[in-house]
Amino acid sequence: IPQQRRRAFTLMVLDGWNPDEIAMIQGRPMQDVHADIEATQRWLRDRLDSETERLEPATIRRTGARPAQ
Repeated sequence: IPQQRRRAFTLMVLDGWNPDEIAMIQGRPMQDVHADIEATQRWLRDRLDSETERLEPATIRRTGARPAQ
């Protein structure tokens, strides 16, 4: 993830800043900050989904239980 995109996301999620404040701090249009935050959320969601898919068969073999849907 590019540094500016990552920074916008962490300012919002970890530091509690709203996108308007982040845009002002970064000197960028608010639409760009919103787009960066949404892109980072999609990237994280995709990574988590693929990791979950990779781990599910091992979880089933080890425990005999299927993950909750």
